[in-house]
Amino acid sequence: MMRIQITGIDLLREFFQSLKSKGFELPSFQRSSEVIVFSDYAGERNEDSYKSYSFLILDKLSSLEVCHKIIELRETEREWKDGSFIEYKKMGDKVRSRILPRFLKIFDDVEGMILTVLIDKKSPDYFTRVTHKEAKKIEELGLGRWKVHILRKISDVLSILSFLEKYFLDEKTSIIWYSDRDDIFGAHQTKSVETLEMLSKFRQVFEAKQKPLKYIFDNHLILNSDFLAVADLACGGVLEYYQRTQKKVPLKESTEQIMGWLSSNNSKLKKFMLVGQVEESNKQLIAIINY
Repeated sequence: MMRIQITGIDLLREFFQSLKSKGFELPSFQRSSEVIVFSDYAGERNEDSYKSYSFLILDKLSSLEVCHKIIELRETEREWKDGSFIEYKKMGDKVRSRILPRFLKIFDDVEGMILTVLIDKKSPDYFTRVTHKEAKKIEELGLGRWKVHILRKISDVLSILSFLEKYFLDEKTSIIWYSDRDDIFGAHQTKSVETLEMLSKFRQVFEAKQKPLKYIFDNHLILNSDFLAVADLACGGVLEYYQRTQKKVPLKESTEQIMGWLSSNNSKLKKFMLVGQVEESNKQLIAIINY
């Protein structure tokens, strides 16, 4: 008998279908024909055991609501008018720490979702098998020359994004995708075209019609960075929480603050934290908290 290989995408689908069957209210993006995705990535340090990917997804109406409220918050915070924005690595700053609860509350009050997925570095092919052979094929297809470890990261990012698109969005919904600066885009937009072409190929796996897609590189405009900051906080916070918990190392105050927010699902913004890994050749997808 031929053994059917369960993929990381299958496990993502099973997770959300299980929540739906239990009556968990999943996010809906029916109010607008345009959805905006903000993504961030972490786990590049040698001491990191996991790669971390976060995706904040809002429809256009929710994004506009957030914009107005962030402008109001900045106007009331004299010390936050310097054009700076919240970053996980800078959460030791007293001003950012004080502003954080009100900043996150703005996102709680709008419909949408934020998904953070950790992938065990010992499971590099969790979504798609990527070797030098695949890298050569990609180059032959005219999609550029890529290092294998970067292709694996591209595979993770685009697999998750393509799944979210297929599972949550209507076929007629167009997507604007904001990404943090990262090596999958050559750290400067020169490879964004190749990456989007690869995204189109991943879509074919799901037999989805081609949706309009606009990619925008993080250009450090204040409001754009404020949205990306939420993905950044989740990406870094969940990674730090999970690794420190496994090693039984005390958590930083900022990490506890972020995890407290991410663990609460009694808001319009739905939050999900998952860990993908392989145990005895079997792929697993574990929820960090109970849903």
